[in-house]
Order: sequence, then structure tokens, then C-alpha cells
Amino acid sequence: MPPHPDNRGRGSGSRATYRVRSRRPLMALVFLAPLILVVEILLARLVATDRVVALNRAHEWLLGTLERIGLATPGGVALGGLAIVATLLGWHGLRRDPWRLRLLDPPKMLLECVVLALPLVLLGAVLAPPGGVLSSPPLAALDMPNRIVVALGGALHEELLFRVGLLGLVHGVLVSLGRAPRLARDVVFIVGSTAAFAWYHDPGSLAVAATSYHLLAGAYLAGLLPLRGYGIVVGVHVLANVLPILQLAASG
Repeated sequence: MPPHPDNRGRGSGSRATYRVRSRRPLMALVFLAPLILVVEILLARLVATDRVVALNRAHEWLLGTLERIGLATPGGVALGGLAIVATLLGWHGLRRDPWRLRLLDPPKMLLECVVLALPLVLLGAVLAPPGGVLSSPPLAALDMPNRIVVALGGALHEELLFRVGLLGLVHGVLVSLGRAPRLARDVVFIVGSTAAFAWYHDPGSLAVAATSYHLLAGAYLAGLLPLRGYGIVVGVHVLANVLPILQLAASG
């Protein structure tokens, strides 16, 4: 699991500040649990009614990896959410954080996500084409349940793969090679995560504006993770993903 910049503030849950508590994996799990539940309920309904299930590539990659190592069977779409829960609980256990939670922290995190999502919303308004075509698959080609699954699941699984997973890999490798300063590790992570996120969205098939959007959005989200943690970053990503759905719904 990746290290976290709040290691000095682990102490008692009652003494830790909101900025420290909101970066913790357990708080991220509490904050994101409703989103995970919505995705899994919609997936279960789609499967139960034999309807087409649309997944973003990060979700497909995660399920494919679980199948290859024998932890999933084909069609086990619910395991994506379980993998996120298991990762955050395991991360919480390794960090030995307190189990104590503050009831007002999730609303504060939601408000913070709204504020931090504004740059992405403005960036999308300038660079992103209408119709949610920056998503894979394009939102305009999907029905509403699949649009929600792709938008929410994309944020949950892309941040797990390109932010949390890559942060742990970069920090682990650089620490094993020597005592690299935290700033140097974060810079390498941000550059690597930004490049990987842009590559994931297949820049060769997109216009320059769309590729620029993914580069800038990837850099912004990667820079947020070491500062604000997985829960906040996913919340920001979700809000940016949901806006095209609202635009499509408004256009009829």
C-alpha cells in the first residue's frame, strides 16, 4: 500500500485534524461506500435482466486480473467493488490508523470535492467535446444505468489503478533504491501517473483538445492524491464524470 503524507498525525483520532482524518483509507471507504453500493446494485440489476453491461477499461482490467489469479470467475462484476473495499481495509490495517470516525467529516469531504472539482469542470467546458465522448465507452451510446456505472465506476477504478496503485509502486521502488526525498517521489509519481492516464485514454484516437484535457486532468488528480487522499480524489473525479450525464439528460 502507498505511504501517506499524514504519517506524523496518526495519533488519536480525536486529536487528528480534518485534513489528516479525511486522507485516511477508512474515511475514504466510509465516504465512497454509497458510490460503490450504487455501482454494484446497478450492475446486479443489469446482469439479472440480461442487459448489456458497459464497463470502463480500468474496471475490465481489474476483473481480468482477478480472473487470471483465480479470485474471480467470468461475469463476476461485483468483485470490482469488493476489491476496492478490501484494498482500503488492508491499507487501513497496515497503517494502524484508529477506527474512530467523525460524523461531520463526510459532508465536509463532499463540500471540499465540489470546490476542488471546479477546475476540472472549467477545463472540461473548454476542452472536452459534448456528449461524454471522452469516456470509454462513450456515454451518449449508453442507457442511463450504464452511464452511471461507467461514470462512477470509472472514477473508483481509474483512481485505484492510476493513482493509488502507481503511487505505491513508485514510492516502493524509489525507497528500495535509496532514501529519495518525498518531494522527488511525488514528482516522479505525478509525471508517471499523468502519462499513464493519458495513454489509457488512447490519445492517438482523440483530438488535440481531448488529449490535452486528459493530460491536464490526470496531472491535477495525481497532484491531489498525496495531498488529499483517495476519497477526495475519487469524489472530484466523480463530479467531473457526472457533469456530462447531466448535460445529456438535459438535452433529452
